[in-house]
Amino acid sequence: MNQYATITAPELTMADVLRAVDRDPDLSATRRRDLRSDVAAVARWLDRAPASLKADAASIRALVDGLHHVQIGVSEKRLRNAISNVGAAIKLAAAAPSPKGRTPYRTPAWKALLASCGKDWERYRLAGLATYCSERGIDEADVDDAVIQSYRDHLDRQDLRKNPDKACKMTVQTWNRLIDQGTAPYLQRLTPSRSDKNWSIPLSEFPETFQADLEQWLARLAKVDLLADDGPPKPLRPQSIDNIRVQVRHAASALVLSGVSKDAIRALSFLTDRENFKTILRFFIDRNAGAVPTWLHGIASKLVAIARYHVKLPAEELEALVAIKARVKVSRHGLTEKNKLRLGQFEDPRNVELLMLLPGAVVQRVQSRSEPSRWDGLDVMYALAVEILLSVPMRRSNLAELDAERHFVWRGHGAGRHAALMIPGSDVKNGVAIEGDLSADTSRLLRLYMNNYRHLVSDDPGNWLFPKASGGGHRASSSLATQVSQFIRREIGLKVNAHLFRHLSGMLYLMRHPGHYETVRQMLGHKSVDTTISFYTSTESKWALKLYDKNVLQDWRRQNGAS
Repeated sequence: MNQYATITAPELTMADVLRAVDRDPDLSATRRRDLRSDVAAVARWLDRAPASLKADAASIRALVDGLHHVQIGVSEKRLRNAISNVGAAIKLAAAAPSPKGRTPYRTPAWKALLASCGKDWERYRLAGLATYCSERGIDEADVDDAVIQSYRDHLDRQDLRKNPDKACKMTVQTWNRLIDQGTAPYLQRLTPSRSDKNWSIPLSEFPETFQADLEQWLARLAKVDLLADDGPPKPLRPQSIDNIRVQVRHAASALVLSGVSKDAIRALSFLTDRENFKTILRFFIDRNAGAVPTWLHGIASKLVAIARYHVKLPAEELEALVAIKARVKVSRHGLTEKNKLRLGQFEDPRNVELLMLLPGAVVQRVQSRSEPSRWDGLDVMYALAVEILLSVPMRRSNLAELDAERHFVWRGHGAGRHAALMIPGSDVKNGVAIEGDLSADTSRLLRLYMNNYRHLVSDDPGNWLFPKASGGGHRASSSLATQVSQFIRREIGLKVNAHLFRHLSGMLYLMRHPGHYETVRQMLGHKSVDTTISFYTSTESKWALKLYDKNVLQDWRRQNGAS
């Protein structure tokens, strides 16, 4: 086996890797000790025996991606080095070891290409591909999409430290950049990978008549004629209009991806044709492995509303769509399984503490720097978002649209000065106003961010608490929610989306005050206490079992043991 052989060895386990480390005559005592220690440590952090772990980079990567240094109680550098050593140990066990300190082999042509890069990060992004191709005799002019796919598979088998898809995406971006800026115009342009999240087709690619028809419908929803005989009773909020635009785009894209020509979709009426309507729904069901997504009823409802009020389908055809819509409604009671799983993180009091103390810890870190950067400003912004969500749980759209002048009132003087948050019902999804006094600590963080850090994240913040980087306006709710979630994951290793704060606040309160649903209803702005009860009944059952175990079973066992 040569020194470039694949390290994929599904038949080996990490226990085999440990034995290989023990047998290797070329390892120094220190290196042998470090490899053994880190293989054992990673297995321990994964709560798995080495013999139960496949010695396969792709399998191990999927597991270690879930590790976070804060959650396992080590430094970030310690975790990173341990994962690197596990990768080295797997290579040692699955292939003949390479010469120590071997410099990556690159042909003169590949060295010249790397040298032509004007930026260090460009060279870094292409270095792996240069080594891979040089070792296989592939010239830079022969690199095409097939070579990139082969390189991606190579990374999947051999590298624990990289996400293969992300690494290839950055490689392709940099490769095409060299072509565009004239550094290497002789190279073949590569096809950028497309994320599964961006599967839908831009509206601009559909016929102009379809786009105009959609905008006419959305204008009717945004500017309601209160004296009209039909149509919505009140104007929809901008966020709702945007959501409908996205849902219609997804519906039209589903038709195209099902084999319909884009040119055929010239009006909204095409989407409400019975067969096309069914094709759209079937596309999403198939994409969800045959199960009906919970959100599919929402798309069906929007299309039925278009059919009723815009297209004005005959009663018989409309009834057929309504019947189909009813069949894709998924009844759901209580929290989703994903939310139950994520709330389960907070059964551990340490995780509650980590989240509660996160804003203060981040601000303390940033304030210790003499020259805060834009990234520091962003961290303080995310910390403030977490602090507000902890203090006054709200939907992500309300968080993104917070206006420093419109939604905050300052009260008191001196050390007791604090901010009161007031969001009118007209700005809230269910029409229930959000009002609450912020604590002195939260108010201080708000003032600190506004005075010292907000200007670092935007060149035109206006009155927005969470402004766009440039161009004015507030950040999109989906973008801000994603950024806050990534911030929490990066800092403390917990999976928390913006909406989970609402469920978390109710859970933490009910853990202290079982059965106090009315307080939670008011805190979360539910119109009906039945909604609150449906969310938390199953969770409270779990807490009741814990109390039963603690107060009955364990007590009985203690008494029985004593006797």
